[in-house]
Amino acid sequence: LVNNAGILESYTIMNMKEEDLERTLGVNLKGVILCSQAVARHMIEQKSGKIVNMGSSISSRASVCNLTGGSADYCASKAAVQAFTRSLAMELAPHGINVNA
Repeated sequence: LVNNAGILESYTIMNMKEEDLERTLGVNLKGVILCSQAVARHMIEQKSGKIVNMGSSISSRASVCNLTGGSADYCASKAAVQAFTRSLAMELAPHGINVNA
């Protein structure tokens, strides 16, 4: 499985609406978690598999996408993907499944 979906919209945190945050987290984080969960069930049965979650170098540093907007929600979502990936790797390793970002 390669989790490669992601969205980045340009707005400052002060202009962000709750719907914007939910959309970013839904695509960038929730999608990764739910797809990984669905596939992991089958991989555990076959005792092997690989999951690759596409992160972003932006997840480990502050970033402003342009002069008029920011990306704090994107940075947070990609940092969460990195943490999820490390945790999932430890959880699935005993089943012969590799998880990386």
